[in-house]
Amino acid sequence: MRTGLFHLLFNILTAAAALSLAPWFVALVTAAPGGGNPARAIANGHLLFNVMGVLLTVGFVPRIARGLELLVPDSAGPSSRARSTGHGQAPATPDPALSAANDQ
Repeated sequence: MRTGLFHLLFNILTAAAALSLAPWFVALVTAAPGGGNPARAIANGHLLFNVMGVLLTVGFVPRIARGLELLVPDSAGPSSRARSTGHGQAPATPDPALSAANDQ
């Protein structure tokens, strides 16, 4: 859930930045190699969009992680990522892991 929420927020932030810088963003995309080809321009734009998003968020990763942990706390229910064998430890081999999952 946290990953999906972060992805949504990442895309909203990056889209807002790209739209606010639209003239420069379009100029950079079309000036890139192959920018005259529409398919290549779309690929260049997508790459630039993601690089811009990473540059905007990389310095804030610890703060973002804390914020997401507050917004989406760990779940102790059956959808929890770390399933236990009942002894507090996850199975070490695939066969016990599958049988433990089937028993639940």
